[in-house]
Amino acid sequence: MSKYLILTIGCQMNKSDSERLAAVLENIGFIQTENEAEAKLIFVNACSVRQSAIDRIFGKKKKWNKRRETGDLKTFLLGCVLPKDKPKMEKIFDAIFDIKDIVNLPEILRKSGVKSKYGKKDGQNRFAPDSDYFHIAPSNSSKVSAFVPIMRGCDHFCAYCAVPYAKGPEISRPARDIANEAKKYIEQGFKEITLLGQNVNSYGLIRPRWKMVDEKTKKTYPPESWVLDPKSSKPPFVQLIEEIDKIPGKFWIRFITSHPMDMSLDLIKAIADGKNITPYIHLPAQSGNNEVLKKMNRQYTIEWYKEIIKNIKKYVSDAMISTDIIVGFPNETKKQFQDTMDLFDYAQFDIAYIAKYSPRPGTAATHFKDNITLEEKRWREKVLTKKLSEIALARNQKLAGKEAEVLVESIHGQIGFGHTREFRGVKFPYSGPIGEFVKVKITKANPWGLMGEIIT
Repeated sequence: MSKYLILTIGCQMNKSDSERLAAVLENIGFIQTENEAEAKLIFVNACSVRQSAIDRIFGKKKKWNKRRETGDLKTFLLGCVLPKDKPKMEKIFDAIFDIKDIVNLPEILRKSGVKSKYGKKDGQNRFAPDSDYFHIAPSNSSKVSAFVPIMRGCDHFCAYCAVPYAKGPEISRPARDIANEAKKYIEQGFKEITLLGQNVNSYGLIRPRWKMVDEKTKKTYPPESWVLDPKSSKPPFVQLIEEIDKIPGKFWIRFITSHPMDMSLDLIKAIADGKNITPYIHLPAQSGNNEVLKKMNRQYTIEWYKEIIKNIKKYVSDAMISTDIIVGFPNETKKQFQDTMDLFDYAQFDIAYIAKYSPRPGTAATHFKDNITLEEKRWREKVLTKKLSEIALARNQKLAGKEAEVLVESIHGQIGFGHTREFRGVKFPYSGPIGEFVKVKITKANPWGLMGEIIT
């Protein structure tokens, strides 16, 4: 049987999609490998939000094309791919398709000259008869944690971002489908459920530009399918996460990503009151300056963002907060960058994903001149990372000598690794099974993680 490799570049949503892709490939007779040299089929689940991801793909071009010319390899591309990137990608890949089309994967492969276990008649839509790829049971990469996508697409159109153009408008899954999928995983023994969306806070919200019909499948998602309790004033996402919190069992609930514009006080209070909802909040700020935020089309002010941080610290005192930051956005001055530095002091972020700005074709930001030098971007990334390191170290050192509950996710040799409820990474001597909740005494702290020992 032919072997396949999936190269996943990007966010957790892409990782979740890759698990569904793997399930279909295994169902039609292919075997997964991590060895690129022995793979006859390579699928790249890409993210063209940043230029670095595109550069990574082009770095494979020469080697892959050499194998393709001899008939030894077929390559396929899916994920967040900008329309303007596709002509260049067609020179590297045998086929480019949308993740929603994996229900028709046998036919896609057949057109590229690849035979599968099922022919067109047998394979067509057999994985999801209603053509909804979310109904494909994924091949989970972890036995401990499970991703549950709750929506796809994005309606925010941030000036630098390719996602709305590559993924399309927001479409929310029916709440009962999501709750049932989470319940199934918990009953199977998974201990961590992560709800995924480009902006989970806008789950089920009706916007003026809302698309209630999936343009690809023509399937209608009626508003009532997103609301569990029509009489409740709580946002649909809060209703959803509280419903999952009621499922019997010992497990943790996480969610990513949140957009500050839609972050509600109801959600913050749900985190504080939830039995299984963990106090880890990823809240991308992107900049600490209002003028830069406006150019980015982020649709909120830094004052709004700080108010959210204040409420998080008020109601969820043990919360761990992470963020995304772009340095070197067009025309960002040193003073405006200093505002971002000041935001780190205010928010006391534990984690920050800091990216140097790179223009993406077709996005609104390409109308601005990319006038911050690479040297300056690197300097800003360096000093911001240094500040983050100092803040994270100080916060982690406060945990030394204290006890923490840790979910064991992996074991390397005699060392176990997992995360606390707040999502702090911990290493500790361990010889037991994965998927267990254990008590650990923290013995050492560094900026990016903790070390400890099992409490018996």
